[in-house]
Amino acid sequence: MKRDIRVLRMVTDHAVPTIILPSGVKLCKSVEPKGEWYFPSGEGLGKRLQSLPYPTGAPIERDVILYFHGGAFCCCTTKTHRGLLFRLVKYSGAIVLAVDYRRPPESPFPAPVEDCFSAYRWLLQNFDSSRIIFAGDSAGGGLVAATAIAAVKAGFPKPRGGIMLSPWVDLADIGEGVPESSWSRNEHFDYLPKDLAMLFAESYRGDSTRQEVSPALSNELHLLPPLHIEVGECEVLLDQIFLFANRCKTAGVTVSLNVRTDMIHVFPLFAFTGMKQCKMAFEAMARFVYSTKGYTNEQNLLPAIKDNSSDLAIGEEECFNNEVPQSFEFDFSNTEEKSVSVNKALQFSEVNNLVDVCDSTDEFLVPSKQVLHVQGSASLSPPQIESEAELFNFICN
Repeated sequence: MKRDIRVLRMVTDHAVPTIILPSGVKLCKSVEPKGEWYFPSGEGLGKRLQSLPYPTGAPIERDVILYFHGGAFCCCTTKTHRGLLFRLVKYSGAIVLAVDYRRPPESPFPAPVEDCFSAYRWLLQNFDSSRIIFAGDSAGGGLVAATAIAAVKAGFPKPRGGIMLSPWVDLADIGEGVPESSWSRNEHFDYLPKDLAMLFAESYRGDSTRQEVSPALSNELHLLPPLHIEVGECEVLLDQIFLFANRCKTAGVTVSLNVRTDMIHVFPLFAFTGMKQCKMAFEAMARFVYSTKGYTNEQNLLPAIKDNSSDLAIGEEECFNNEVPQSFEFDFSNTEEKSVSVNKALQFSEVNNLVDVCDSTDEFLVPSKQVLHVQGSASLSPPQIESEAELFNFICN
């Protein structure tokens, strides 16, 4: 049966429930740029945000997360992501401006990037770049990188940081020619089929090549701000996300990368289930927001969520209270650190042989298809890996 993007869009835009936000978070429409504002209630922010770029009252002192929704570029809207967006406000205490950018096939590349860049320029009229953090999931995660690069190339300042949830950063990657790629390894776990990915990639690229629209293949990754990346162990994009993070690190970008065990593509969307991996991802995002601001004391974290925890799913209300080792964290915030710290042995699917997992200023490897019996801290010397084929040759051997 032939896939039709417009039919798929109709399902995602209208069949996905639009949730009612709980107490503690409000939203209002943004006309320019097109989208929605999400903000903590009780401060009268709605009218002030809608008055921008000519604000009424005192200046708005909160941080702003400029969010680019996912949906393979072609589907979904800010409304389909309300559950995720209200949690971003709850956990971080920041304001969120979610952008409804133009979508293919009517508006292929570079239209989505232009709209996201336009939203950033608009925000800079009232917020210093040191208060703005880009964030996005899947295709929106790719837009985080593409927009940041476009902004710096145009002479605008970098945002303070970028949060990328399961980012789709290499549209040329569909696992071809790479045995045991994550496309093959995880196709029975994840919900993103390869044929749909190819369809969406072709629709998005327009007259450009897939390579030209793929941030992971850019030669200008050094223009990116510090990045925080969340990815699921069981998702088909796992390999390309590791390679992207690796290239960013090589380009001198500060990168923190968390792999959440047993999780699939953009798993924070399913936080309503109460899964602890989702909770931990939002905690990590909040830490990133505050760490890039210069705060290091966790007592200063999550001002909104502590007062409104009853609105969250079971398990989410225990923020920062209990250690739940449901992830493998690569923390590159310290460029001098050359060790991996793991709290427990992590089990990955189709257990085979052990493999060294390294974290250094140069390279790190995909922790897939292995059991990692690493406890405490271990200093490892990374091999030089230039391509996916070399990566998987090393893993398989």
